[in-house]
Amino acid sequence: MYAPIIKSARRVREHQLGPSHTAVLLTDIQGDSSIEYAHLLVIFASGQQDPIAFISSEVKGDTSDSLKELGLDDLDVAEDEIAGTHFLCAFTAEGHQNFGASDDWADLEKFERGALELEHRLRLTERA
Repeated sequence: MYAPIIKSARRVREHQLGPSHTAVLLTDIQGDSSIEYAHLLVIFASGQQDPIAFISSEVKGDTSDSLKELGLDDLDVAEDEIAGTHFLCAFTAEGHQNFGASDDWADLEKFERGALELEHRLRLTERA
């Protein structure tokens, strides 16, 4: 699974997602790529050390650099067509998905609510 590469982060809190999954909210992310992450929600199956998914707040920088890192450098995207300072994205077994940009994803509490809603909407875990 393609996933964020994290050197260090500050753990904020943990959420129980039904009987067999947990999610850990991270901020102050120090990564090892040109993509800058403001916050991450890392989802684990119980008893597993490797995450099954990530939901990220990605700082909107030069979109061409991000596309290049994802191997999509031939895609033409106009910067002014993408409003907001941060992207809400998901990393799953199916790949990386972008759910749009907003200034809200820079705020930890708004990101946390949005990330938990997105996890539920994507049905990444089974809930009781």
